[in-house]
Amino acid sequence: MVKPDATITRVADVPTARLSDAIAEFDPTIIVCDIEGAETEIFEAVNFGNVKRVYAESHRRKYGGLGMRKFVHDMHRHDFFLNARYSVDGQVLFNRLPKRQWGQFEG
Repeated sequence: MVKPDATITRVADVPTARLSDAIAEFDPTIIVCDIEGAETEIFEAVNFGNVKRVYAESHRRKYGGLGMRKFVHDMHRHDFFLNARYSVDGQVLFNRLPKRQWGQFEG
């Protein structure tokens, strides 16, 4: 909840949904999102189903280097990799590995 101050003129209740529930209902293959800094939280425990790509705006100035590392780490844990070729100026594209490679790590 936002703390009230002189700049707030109105507070409104906004309906929300869990990302995993929306993915289960609509079965998307791509997610495009700008969630204003919530990248460090929202992707931690998502069931991505058949999603093959996630294109998101990152907000490093909002959550710093550690937050950016957590965002990328969460995506890696879900078998996505950062596609640097199509990522620029805070816009990041994650592609999902083929299912046969899920859970594998080479390093």
